[in-house]
Amino acid sequence: MTPAFDSIYEQPDDDGRRLVLADHLVDAGDPRGHYIQRQAALARLEGDEYEVALAQVHQLELEHARRWAGALAPILELPECTFRLGFLDTAVVSWRHAPTAARALASRPEWRTVRNLAFTWPGPGLDPAGRRTPAAVTQLEFLRRLPWLRGVSGLLFSAWHQAPASPSLEALQVVLDGTPDAAFYERLEASPSIRRLGLQSVKWAPPLQPAMEWTRLLGEPRHQLALEAIGEPGAWARLARRLPLPSLGVRTFRTGNAWFVFGRDQARHTLDVWLPDAGYFADGTLRALEDLPLTDFSAVTVYTPGALLTENERRLGQALARFGRAERRVYEGRLTSHLVLDPRAAPRGLTVPR
Repeated sequence: MTPAFDSIYEQPDDDGRRLVLADHLVDAGDPRGHYIQRQAALARLEGDEYEVALAQVHQLELEHARRWAGALAPILELPECTFRLGFLDTAVVSWRHAPTAARALASRPEWRTVRNLAFTWPGPGLDPAGRRTPAAVTQLEFLRRLPWLRGVSGLLFSAWHQAPASPSLEALQVVLDGTPDAAFYERLEASPSIRRLGLQSVKWAPPLQPAMEWTRLLGEPRHQLALEAIGEPGAWARLARRLPLPSLGVRTFRTGNAWFVFGRDQARHTLDVWLPDAGYFADGTLRALEDLPLTDFSAVTVYTPGALLTENERRLGQALARFGRAERRVYEGRLTSHLVLDPRAAPRGLTVPR
């Protein structure tokens, strides 16, 4: 690790240091310098200039992400990771590697720039004897070593329950073995900084009416709730109208990795559907669109990559035609599946709940 890179890891929030480093890297012919400069310039660009620069940034990420992630690259899902001014910002730890392999890298300096961390390991946090699983032990180790994190996704409750409180944590997605219990609510109320909350539970279904527990979930300063649960999107849509919440995102197991984001803007109710791919679950998502009540929304937008349109363009068009104000936006590239984590990971123009 060079002294210039050590300087970034010592002060990871000092963007000035990154821009100075970029000048040196450009002089040395290192594409990482061009990446930093072009990404920094995006905020000043509009129209075609912005689109051209954004395409260049994405291309540089595709070509060099593995090298820029350094020693962390082998344990990451690199296509889902994001970089900010040349350094890893959102790190997605892959289910393809054992938790112990990730834990062995927990002290690496590359973590210093990471602000959002996602785990993709499946399974509960406790074994039948009530002991923490290796995944939960590893997650707890990361939470202890990386107190600067602002967002964590895929966190097993058994790890979060034992972790020290983090005043910087703004976004959290927790994996539950059942429905939230008293221990969960106590831990949540001890974490007042969390503004965006996500819950994953195979036992959570939409109630007919909001119960008392919703007041604990939606207390200040919560701005977004994202649920990965069972039930039909239509039932969740009816519940969303009754909740005093700017945004409720729902991903059901029937619709796979598609998110239904029900929004509230004063008296208007909107729906954004994020459909990342054209796989098996696309059919369930299209069916859910076809079944949603027409009168529930003043605006409907579907974000999808072009691959879906190749297979289902006619059906998607028919589903959207049911709504008075609806549109389809094609995004050729990655749509983040971690809505609760990092709003900046979304393509420009998408309304991501904050």
